[in-house]
Formats: sequence, C-alpha cells, structure tokens
Amino acid sequence: MGGRLGPLTIVLLGMLMRLPLDLLYNIRLLRKNIGFVVICVLMIGSGIALCIGLYTIGDNLGTKAMPFPNGDKFLRVMAVDESTSSGNTRSLDPYLFEKLKESAQSFQTFGAEQDFTASFSDGDVATRYFADRLSPEILQATGVVPILGRNLLPSDDSAQAPAVVVISHALWQNYYIGRDDIIGIDSRINGSTYTVVGVMPEGFAYPIFHHAWLPLKLENNPEPGGQSGITVTAVLKQGVNVETARAEIDSLLQQQGERLPEYYGQLGGRLSQCCSMVDGDSSVINTLFSTLSIALLLLVSLNVANLILVRTNQRLHEFSIRSALGASRRQLIIAILQDSLLICLLGALLGIVLADLGLAYINSAVTVAISSFGELPFWFNFDWELSTIIMTLLMVLAIWLLSAGLAIWKILRQDLAITLAGGKSGATDNRNGFGTATMVSIEIIFSFFLLVFCGVLVGTSLDLADTKYGTSTEGYLTGQVFLDTDSYDNPAARELYRSNLHRELVGLEGIEKISFTSDLPSLSRIRRAYDLEDFDVRIDNEYPRQRIIQIAQNYFDTMDVPLRAGRIFESTDVIDSEQVVIIDEVFAKKIWPDAEDPNQMALGKRIRLSPEAEAEKWLTIVGVTAQILQAYALEGSSESAFFLPYSQPCCIGSSWQPISIVLKVTGDPYDFERKCAELLKKYGWDAITTKKSGDQGADIIAIKNGKSVAIQCKLHSKPVGNKAVQEALSGKLFNSVGYAAVVASNGFTYSAKQLAQKTDV
Repeated sequence: MGGRLGPLTIVLLGMLMRLPLDLLYNIRLLRKNIGFVVICVLMIGSGIALCIGLYTIGDNLGTKAMPFPNGDKFLRVMAVDESTSSGNTRSLDPYLFEKLKESAQSFQTFGAEQDFTASFSDGDVATRYFADRLSPEILQATGVVPILGRNLLPSDDSAQAPAVVVISHALWQNYYIGRDDIIGIDSRINGSTYTVVGVMPEGFAYPIFHHAWLPLKLENNPEPGGQSGITVTAVLKQGVNVETARAEIDSLLQQQGERLPEYYGQLGGRLSQCCSMVDGDSSVINTLFSTLSIALLLLVSLNVANLILVRTNQRLHEFSIRSALGASRRQLIIAILQDSLLICLLGALLGIVLADLGLAYINSAVTVAISSFGELPFWFNFDWELSTIIMTLLMVLAIWLLSAGLAIWKILRQDLAITLAGGKSGATDNRNGFGTATMVSIEIIFSFFLLVFCGVLVGTSLDLADTKYGTSTEGYLTGQVFLDTDSYDNPAARELYRSNLHRELVGLEGIEKISFTSDLPSLSRIRRAYDLEDFDVRIDNEYPRQRIIQIAQNYFDTMDVPLRAGRIFESTDVIDSEQVVIIDEVFAKKIWPDAEDPNQMALGKRIRLSPEAEAEKWLTIVGVTAQILQAYALEGSSESAFFLPYSQPCCIGSSWQPISIVLKVTGDPYDFERKCAELLKKYGWDAITTKKSGDQGADIIAIKNGKSVAIQCKLHSKPVGNKAVQEALSGKLFNSVGYAAVVASNGFTYSAKQLAQKTDV
C-alpha cells in the first residue's frame, strides 16, 4: 500500500501531463532563475497594489454614482456667471428654482435641499447629526423604502403640514437605542418638535453622511434676487443625457436673464454629478488619479518588459536551435507569452493580497482623517467592487501583453539563422542597443514624473503639518451651536443667546476667556464680492471676493491675535452707529503695496460688500490685525479676510449660520486623553486623539487588527452617567467605527452600566 499513489496524486499528475510541453519547460526554467522571478513578481505585485489604491481613491473622490437605483442620474443644478472671465458658479435662489421647476422637461424630479446640523435634545442628552431639509420628491426618487414607517410625502412640505422627520438606521440605533415604538414619537430638533414618521435602511445617508431628513418648506411666491441658501438637485428622465438637460437649463436661465437682467443677466447653466466630496468639477480628480495609475502601470510594464527582454536575449541561442529543428515563430511567441504569463499571474496574486491590505489601511486612515468634521460619505467603498475587479484583470492583461511585447518584437525581427551561426552569445546589431536605450529613456521619464509627484505630495504634507494659523492653538476648546432658525430668526435673539451662554460659561472652573465667531480658523465658508471707495478693485470687470467672518468684541484678545493698527471692536459699535470692519495686514499690503505703512493707510477707508446690490452700506476700516488663516490650509497663506462685529449684522443673512464657541482654558484639557492614548499604544493600538473642533463624542480613535473604537475619556470627580454612554454611541456613529467605549477616572453610575450593557459600549 505504501508504494501506491493516492487518488489526488494521480489527478495532479494527469493534469501536469496534459499541460503543453513548452509550459512545463518554461516552469522548469523559471525555477532555475528564482532571483529573476522574485524581482519581476515584486515589481508587478507592488505596481498592481498601488494602481488599485489610486484607482479606488479617485473613484471615491470623483464622480461616483449614488448606490441606489438611478443614482447616476442625480445631478446638482447651478448657475454660471458668464459675464466674468472666471465663470463663477452660484446657487439658484428660490425664485429661479420655482421658475425652472415649472418649465424644465428633462427631469423626472426637480427639487431643492438645504443641509444643516441638527441637535437632537430629547431628555438630558443632546447630540448633533448632519441633516437635510429637502423636497420630499428627492428622497422618494432614491427608490429606497423605509424599513419602519413611511417616507416623506409631497404634502409634508406645505406650511400647514405637521413637522415630521425621517431618521437613519444608525441614528435610531445609537440615539434612540433601537426603541420599538420609534414611529410616532416626538423629538426635539434644534429646539423645535418633530414627529418621527420613518426609519431608513442601514447604510443609507443621502446625500453624503446625513442622518435625518425633513421636508423643505419654501416660501410661496418668492421674490427675484433673494438669498439662496438652497442646493438644487434634479433627476434626469430616462433617455435624456446631461448635455441635453444642460442646454435646456441654459435656455431657461437666458429667458429669465432677458426678463430680469438686473438679477439674472448673463447666467448659464451647469450640471454636475451628485454628490461629490470635491467642490467644482470633480472629473479633474478622476483624470488625475487615472493618469497616475496609467503612468505607474506603464512604468511597471516597461521595467518587467526590460527584464523579460534581457531573459529573451539569453535564450536567443535556444530559440535559434528550436527554429532550426522546425519550431515556427508562432510556437516561439507562445513560449514567450507563457513565460510572461506565469510571472504576471504570480505578481497579480501578490498584488491582490497587497491591495487588500492597502485598501483596509486607506479605509482606516481616511476615517481617522475626516473624523474631526464628519464621517465617511455613505457611497465611499474601499472594498473590492465589480469595477475594481475588472480594472485589476485589465491591468494584469496589459502588463502581460506589454511586458511580452518587446521580446516578441525582437523575435519577429531577429534572423535566428544568423544568431545560430554566431554562436552561443548570439548575433546582435546596433538596433538592439538603440531599442534598449529608448526603453530605458522612457523608464527614466516616467520615473522622474512619479518622483516629482511624490515630492509634491511630501512637500504638501510638510506644509500642512507646519501650517501657521496666526492664532494660538494650545489651551483652547471649541464647539458649535446651531440655533433653530424659527426661534432665533433675528440678530437680537441670537445676541441674547450668546450673552446668556457667555454668562453660564464664565463661571465654570478652568475657563479663562470666552468668545464667539461664525468661522474658526481654516474653516471659513462665506465669501462676498467687495468694492473700495475711490479705488477700482475690479479685475476684468469682475469684483473680487473676500472671506467674511463675524466675531464677538473680545475675539482677537481671546485668540491672542495682535493688532497692527487702529482699534478692535467696541461696545459702541452697534446697529445704529457707523458700520465698521477690521481687515488683516495681508489685505492692506495687497491694496496699498507702495505705502510706507499700508496698515495706517487702510484706516478710515471704506468697503462695500456685495457692490452689485446698490442698497448695501459702506463699512469703515477701523483696525488692521495680523493675518488669521481662515482659508483651508492647502489654499496657502495669501488669503485674507474681513471681520465684522456680531453687534452690526448689516451685510450677511446669518440666521442659518452656526455659532462657534472658543474657550481659553487653564492647564492642558487634553492631558487625560493623551495618557489614555499612550496606554493604548503600549498594548499595540494605533490611538489618535481627536484634538480638533467638534470631536463628536470621540476623544480617541483607536485601531488594531481591523477593529476600530471610538473612546470617550471622562476626567470627573464623580461617577459619570448615561450621557457619557450616549456620547460614545454618537462618536461611534459619527466616526463610522465598529465599537464604542467610555473611560472614566471615577467609575460609572448604575444606570450608565445598564445602558452600556444594553448598547454594547
């Protein structure tokens, strides 16, 4: 029995015997050249892994269809100012929206949206979620049916309809602890009461990472030229392409421009894929990452082709003998293709393994990177998709054919009889040297291109790490408050809220200073056109735009921003007094570069915001400060800003804007979090403290072996209660991690332990 072959061995031997002799021969040759095989496999594997990573990143950041039926037909509709050279885009105001909705025939759905941050405050716990007010037809057009209750209905957006809300599965599970009677309960959202009428399926978070949907109730018969504040979303009809729809929007906007030139003159239409994370034309992202992937693929193919060509040169004498014995050129070409195919398949297997690990790492890294301001968009997918698999197969095919192509080209052009006569070393001519030199030159060009790109990425990363914001960054806590626009619809009500909040916070232990702003450093959103009195600032007949920040009187003092000239805002700067503005030194130097002291020169000059609206008031420059970087860090240090006092809300419709709170605290508020993170690192966790504004219930994001945890750290003198557990659940939802945990210095209350046990915290 010991000498007999088993059934499996017999099957394997039979399969091997059926393999072509050339393939078996190539396998034996490759076994004798392990070093050559290892180099090729490593090169192909790493190249495929990098290409898959680049493709996946570009696919997610660029124009990607929504993951539901007709998701590729969802479009954003905007207007373009064709009178300017830059072609600035602008949202449609309610009047234009209504007119386009009445006339447009290219769309099966034409609706509006207005995203905001919703503060759910049922009971003792308040938690923020991204929410979306939208036309009910848009939510219905997704084709996604609620798992509980009903969807929003067209009748819900009337002014007389009851206030209702549809919530996400994650919000239901984390905030409401999955309660069975969720449908019909009343919930307080931004201070107002709404009835929960539906729960959407797990994973649905249209349009990006939103978890509550409310009907958008626009005013009836809006006036032309009103403030926008809405985003228009349309769904194409079957059989209608984007160009046809854009042409129709163009025509309709031109008609409105002819009727109302003072509001809508020279407007054109722009349609873009919904809903990219990148502002503007997201096709640039696709082009960039596609170009990088192709360049990397060609570089890998050329390097492998060069190695296989060298190997073919070594086998020329062998091929000459086989040709003399009757082998056709076709048989020799098949032998080269088999040789290359074996190497490519091994490289592809390695590439798939490396890509799988890389995609998991990218998913974790991106999750942590955006945890400070949001969660992963619900359509992001850093796992294997059908398109990724097809792209991988095409890459393997391309590498195989390109890498074998040069060797085949050489065999087709080589006179094998002369090679045989020339001896073992073979006979070559000058053309071989020229071809090799050309290929090496191309490799150098592609390598240089990739090195330059990597250098730019490294330089950008270093610049981001060394960003100077113009303010102190240590010893501050920040947060945001989103006020209900119905209860706080005027400046006086919002000012009263800020005063009351300041009064409550100022007495808390450890708080040294308190201030308020509309936009924290590097997070500015609003830009307005401006004009200078007695100074033409227009470029190509277009007014430049500037970032507008509203601040409290003590903001510069709280943020330790030095004053270069003039004064800061004072209590006498009220609605009925002279309207004032503070600029920064970057703007002063840009406008008055030849002045001996641009900062002093700026004092007393007058600025008008939105100069196209003749009724806007002039603002007098009363102060010049050091620059605060209000733009995103990637936009560089040349961006300047205008600062307006909250006490003079003259030029910005700000009822929808959040209030950012700045607390200057004594000591280091993050010491306990850092100690917890250091302890986790000792046990092999990749722990990162979320030291930025709005940690959303997660002081630490910890990752180990594919597991991710949002951790709340509570340095309290007493046991912490249910609120800490619910904050941890909010952190789990907001940061899209698998687990939630709470660490407390003095333990937990009994009810908190019960809640944690029920919710797996």
